Amino acid sequence: MAVIFSNFSIITTALLFRIVLKRHLNWIQWASLLILFLSIVSLTAGTETSQHNLAGHGFHHDAFFSPSNSCLLFRSECPRRDNCTAKEWTFIDAKWNTTARVFSHIRLGLGHILIIVQCFTSSMANIYNEKILKEGNQLTESIFIQNSKLYFFGILFNGLTLGLQSSNRDQIKNCGFFYGHNAFSAALIFVTAFQGLSVAFILKFLDNMFHVLMAQVTTVIITTVSVLVFDFQPSLEFFLEAPSVLLSIFIYNASKTQDKEFAPRQERIRDLSGRLWERSSGDGEELERLTKPKNAIESDEDTL
Repeated sequence: MAVIFSNFSIITTALLFRIVLKRHLNWIQWASLLILFLSIVSLTAGTETSQHNLAGHGFHHDAFFSPSNSCLLFRSECPRRDNCTAKEWTFIDAKWNTTARVFSHIRLGLGHILIIVQCFTSSMANIYNEKILKEGNQLTESIFIQNSKLYFFGILFNGLTLGLQSSNRDQIKNCGFFYGHNAFSAALIFVTAFQGLSVAFILKFLDNMFHVLMAQVTTVIITTVSVLVFDFQPSLEFFLEAPSVLLSIFIYNASKTQDKEFAPRQERIRDLSGRLWERSSGDGEELERLTKPKNAIESDEDTL
């Protein structure tokens, strides 16, 4: 059940893509997204049930870190202090049992509801990011400046989290800011930063649906690489469901509407360097540089 709800972001992104950004999706595209959702759920559920337990590499956080005496004293006294570690969140153990015989084995808990909320939250965040990256004259602004503005709020709120919790303040005071980090966590920071930049480029110059579709392609690629690297043994279902994922993505892109009723509105924008770009309000190909000669562009501008 958790696998089904975690992949529900495919549907939530498509709904918000239509409602918030006013992008039209025809019935073939909706059907292809539904097939993609069911295929990726079956694919990920199959890999979870048949995967092997991989042993860890044995790296500890102290492998590249030598704590000071004050840090050792702080960690030794930590179990005897009330505010040493963050308190665990406790939720009501709520479960809803269905009465239908077909769904009698399904147990829905609070965790499933939170997964659905997380799908809507993450989808809305991506939709809103696309909106502010493309709205008005923001399309001509440098994407690096826009990312700096967005990450400023991330640094601000995460800094407040560190400052407001006494356990975090005490640990930073005694053990330093980079306690517990090693070369692998530092590499993870750079990988995450690169991933954030790539998502920003996709949202600005393409759209959210391209981002969602490529994420599902990544699932197929990761599973395929696991066969070679981690000795993963896929079942027969994988070879049947992986082509369904790729085929549904192909159908989605091949069935983009060409109706005049839903023809995308074209808007021309000149950036800071003087180059003329064309923005479409339709699905995909959000930004396209005009390749006409300069005199042809000027004549078109005069007619407008």
